[in-house]
Amino acid sequence: MTRSQEARLLLALLVLWAAGSNWRAIALLGAPVSLGGAAVLIYLGLSIACLCGLLVGRAWGFLALYLLVPFGTVMLAVTFVPVSLRFLPVSVRWIGLVIVNAAVLTFAGLAHHWLRRDLAVPPGRAA
Repeated sequence: MTRSQEARLLLALLVLWAAGSNWRAIALLGAPVSLGGAAVLIYLGLSIACLCGLLVGRAWGFLALYLLVPFGTVMLAVTFVPVSLRFLPVSVRWIGLVIVNAAVLTFAGLAHHWLRRDLAVPPGRAA
């Protein structure tokens, strides 16, 4: 298993964990006629697209992840790493959330780079 495959699986697990651990908040906002319902539908759609793309190994899975992490951070305050931020005061908890999710985005960019390098054709083998 290459490092890009391991990174893709880890990112897929983080997305799945984020959706599962915040299921109560997602279910509370789930009324489709409200603005919260629209945000939840967008979040779930991006999560499904991200999971499918990452598990298959396509670049669009990373593009969905690049949209999902900022959207989940801003609209739903979802953390994508299984860490509790309750040790921070409420007034600065959002800073910890942004830092944790920025680390996930940075790792996603690195994994995307690894995937592109794995899929690249060596110069001597170009058709």
